[in-house]
Amino acid sequence: MTDLSADEVIDAWRDAGRSDERSLLIHPAGNDERAYRESGRAAALDVVRLLAEHGDREPSLVVDYGCGDGRVAHELARIEPAWRVVGVDASPEMVDAFDARGDAIGSTAIGMTWHTGDDRPPPVAGADVVYCYAVLIHHGWVDGAAIVARLADLVRWDGLLLIDAPLYESARERVNAHDVTTWTRPMLVDVAARAGCVVVAADVNPGEFTWADGPGPRHGRLHVLRRT
Repeated sequence: MTDLSADEVIDAWRDAGRSDERSLLIHPAGNDERAYRESGRAAALDVVRLLAEHGDREPSLVVDYGCGDGRVAHELARIEPAWRVVGVDASPEMVDAFDARGDAIGSTAIGMTWHTGDDRPPPVAGADVVYCYAVLIHHGWVDGAAIVARLADLVRWDGLLLIDAPLYESARERVNAHDVTTWTRPMLVDVAARAGCVVVAADVNPGEFTWADGPGPRHGRLHVLRRT
């Protein structure tokens, strides 16, 4: 099993105009900027919906982990201007792109460089919600569990952790940089418990993932975990 490195993610993002699976895995809208922005807005609205359904209060601090160039975070900041939205990414290049996109569209979201394997303390803590799109698919189960645990540490007591980890009746671990990792619901429940969280809502796809399923399962539903 080979995890996708930060450099490989950046390369695939930069080459988003290609139609091969490696590029589409990172940048599902390809080189269609309008579709890209619309997908970010749809994802941001999903975060708003989940917070309305499961949050215990109006959030003040929301963190986008693996923010990239701010596809979701900037749209979220525009939809909910009262929220402090912080984008966090392992790549300084991505954070620079995040800041540039924010300046171009007048977003108040701010970007910071950090990752869950970093020895440095995280740049934010006590978040009302941390959400994480299209990160766990690039990692095996052991690394994925470690990422969930570290992200849970950023969340306040009773806050929410929203993660995009494709759930199927049968799980499979990625075997190369072009593949994806999927999980079962019992696996997610176990990982959440070890991270000090409970699973509040999680949708399971039937069967096992195949590439014929399209981009949805790769950049799909957010599952709701509550910090306990």
